Amino acid sequence: FLPATRVFSLATVGCNLHCKNCQNWEISQLDPENASAVPLSPSDIATHAKRADCVSVAYTYTDPSVYYEYALDGCIKVREAGLKNVLVTAGYLNEKPLREICKHVDAATIDLKAMSDKFYREICGATLAPVLNYFIVSKSLGVHVEASNLVIPGLNDSDEELGALCKWIKENDQGRPWFNAT
Repeated sequence: FLPATRVFSLATVGCNLHCKNCQNWEISQLDPENASAVPLSPSDIATHAKRADCVSVAYTYTDPSVYYEYALDGCIKVREAGLKNVLVTAGYLNEKPLREICKHVDAATIDLKAMSDKFYREICGATLAPVLNYFIVSKSLGVHVEASNLVIPGLNDSDEELGALCKWIKENDQGRPWFNAT
């Protein structure tokens, strides 16, 4: 989404998943009372993004669902200022709030961790179905959807697992990029 452009990225601590392999565990699993923070009102997000010559704002590093109200308010203000909004997410959100925030979102990178409900239950403390629904709903609402997938040797890297993931993306998200991080 908007390659070679600058994006203003922001996050809070916390995540609604508890993945055993989290790359950002230092902030995703941190108790908010033990974190330092920089105050930034939703109204000021676009101002800071424009000052940094950014054309979009990403709600990232941790999951924007844990700071949903702030992200929603930020998305509204950022859109009003003529900038784009990007959610970088594990895709674990109930459909009603997802539909509401998507009214103000231009793109989403959704982490499809595996095509196995067992993986989601054992590794992430979650389930697969809501993540797949996040893809379908976001795309149906006109959001530019991209998938990311962290390949974890021995956990989600079998030919069957990656094949199922690719097949699902092809059948449900044709024409969208798929990124691998190893």
